[in-house]
Amino acid sequence: MTGDIPHYPLFVLSGLAVWGFFQAGIQLGTTSLVQNGELIKKVWFPRELVPAAAVLAQTVTIFVMLAILIPVDLIVEPANAQTVVLVIPMVAALICLVLGLAWIFSVANVFYRDVEHLLAVTFLPWFFLTPVLYGLEQFSAASSHRWLILVMRYGNPVTPYVEGVRAVVLQATVPGAPLLLYIFLVGPLVALLGLWVVQHFEDRIAIEL
Repeated sequence: MTGDIPHYPLFVLSGLAVWGFFQAGIQLGTTSLVQNGELIKKVWFPRELVPAAAVLAQTVTIFVMLAILIPVDLIVEPANAQTVVLVIPMVAALICLVLGLAWIFSVANVFYRDVEHLLAVTFLPWFFLTPVLYGLEQFSAASSHRWLILVMRYGNPVTPYVEGVRAVVLQATVPGAPLLLYIFLVGPLVALLGLWVVQHFEDRIAIEL
């Protein structure tokens, strides 16, 4: 199946760049409020800054990986120069998604301390359900079971970002309208939801910690 994918090592690396930031940002963001509990109890400041700092610190990793990956992609496929600039707004939307989920999970982890452990267990199967090592269209049933591919693509919040970044960085293509709408709507909306959750429970966080 993977033999049908051009430039497979770069294909995998582009997926890993997105997944690595997604997983690290959410995991570290989820535990950030509990780990900084003493500071939060002593000093008042906007609570959303703590998970945000944990997530934004991980952007260094994805930017370094892309800084290495993009020049190589342009060498092996010069046509990527026409679409590669779109990676900037896509990564910005991905950051919004991770911020929103980190805010939500960090608050949940304050009230239910098992959340961070459940996430750690969940990320392994989640990784294999995300098309990092394979492409959804490579499945033999892709043409006859389109509904299953749609579920795998849009039921997994990180999959559209993996496919979108891979398309513009490596495949010299612009994703279709449904994928673009998902990328640029879901990420910001999740960020707004997560911010609302933190601010709604802001007064109770210090008490619970």
